[in-house]
Amino acid sequence: ESNDRANAIVEKRIAARNLRLEKVRQRIAREKEEELQRKRDIEERKKQLTMTDEARRERAYEWYLRCGLISRKEMKKRSHTMVCVSDEDIDLLPWNFNGSIVISSKMQKLAAKCKH
Repeated sequence: ESNDRANAIVEKRIAARNLRLEKVRQRIAREKEEELQRKRDIEERKKQLTMTDEARRERAYEWYLRCGLISRKEMKKRSHTMVCVSDEDIDLLPWNFNGSIVISSKMQKLAAKCKH
């Protein structure tokens, strides 16, 4: 009788564990689908925006400022989270020789040149 009770307790625990595992699997599947959908949405927005190099550079510069003046390498790492900014857009910025900062005076000259 105690053996049956022990088996019942073990079976109950196994059933509860399987239920928790199934919930985790469902959550993981849902999160993966949400991530894929987010990536699709970003790609779709990028396709919709056909912008000039100047506009792309300006948008990338805005993100550069928002991110706290980070390096080119770090900005490219984060580019997947930036709306409508690609690695090519980041390369349009006037970086210094080692890519650690954008030269703001050159950026201002480029922006002024585009307005004329």
